[in-house]
Amino acid sequence: MSNADLNRADLTGAKLCGANLSRTNLSRAKLDCVNLSNANLQQANLEYSQLNNAVLKRTNLSGAQLTGAELSGADLGEAVLTRANLKFSQLKGAFLKNAQLIDANLEGAELQRAYLGAIDLSKAILKGAKLGRAQLRGANLRCARLHQIQLNAADLKSADLSYAELNGVELGGADMRGVNLDHAKLQETNLIRSNMMAASLIRATLNKINISKADLTCANLTGADLNGTSLIGTNLMAAEMAGATLQHAQLLRANLNNANLQNCDLTAADLRRANLSGASLKGSRLHRAELQNANLLGAYLANASLCDVHLNRAYLTDANLNNSDLVGADLRAADLTRVNLSTAKVTNTLFGNEVRFDREVANDLVRRGAILTVPFQMRQKTF
Repeated sequence: MSNADLNRADLTGAKLCGANLSRTNLSRAKLDCVNLSNANLQQANLEYSQLNNAVLKRTNLSGAQLTGAELSGADLGEAVLTRANLKFSQLKGAFLKNAQLIDANLEGAELQRAYLGAIDLSKAILKGAKLGRAQLRGANLRCARLHQIQLNAADLKSADLSYAELNGVELGGADMRGVNLDHAKLQETNLIRSNMMAASLIRATLNKINISKADLTCANLTGADLNGTSLIGTNLMAAEMAGATLQHAQLLRANLNNANLQNCDLTAADLRRANLSGASLKGSRLHRAELQNANLLGAYLANASLCDVHLNRAYLTDANLNNSDLVGADLRAADLTRVNLSTAKVTNTLFGNEVRFDREVANDLVRRGAILTVPFQMRQKTF
């Protein structure tokens, strides 16, 4: 029956397992509940056809035209839809486990509550698609283009989105544990409250997006671009962030306990009340950063550049500031218990009278250009 013209045909409930319908015209056909498992529908025309609850398991639909087709509840498990055109199709609640949609066009498609586990959507176009609460666990979306789509509360656990483009995507509340976003580009994307534990975002572009209150525990953000990104209240505990750029990033109340921030650029970042205890900031740049009331207990800041940084009322007990640059920094009311400043640059560094130093230490700081407010408390040297 290949190349046949079945335009507007009514084949509701028909059993066509293994049928050869390649290049057949089935546009606007009624195919609800039809069984087309293992059938050949390569390059078939199924535009605006009705395939609700149809069985299309292991069906070959590569290159097929399915614009506006209704496939709600359809079983497309292991189906081949490579380069298929599914623009504005209805796939609500459809089953597409292990289906291949490489290079497929799903612009404007509705896939709410669809099961897309282990699906291959590499290089697919998903502009404007609706995937709310869709099951995409382990899906392959490498190099996919996801523009203006809804993925709220979707399950993307362990999905591969490396090198993908996500522009204007709604991912609020999505489960993205272990997701691979290496080298992905995310613009105007909403990741509020998303679960991204152990996610990989190596060299991902995440600038000026909202990741507030998300969970990025143990995530890998090495070399990521987070300039101007909102990470307010985000959990980044033990995250790997070496070499990341976070200029003007908003990290108010963020949890960076034991995070690796070596050689990061945190220029003008807002880290007020952030938890940086045990974090490594070796060699990082924090010019004009806001660190008021931040917790830096035991933090490693050797060779860090802290020029003009605001550290007033910060907790720096046991922090390592060896060879750090504190020129013009404000450390008034900071807790500097057991902090060694002997090799730090302190020209015009401001220390408040709440800090207690040995007289020798205080005199040494003044000789090196520090500014100690008066009256300044001196701790009696004991012998």
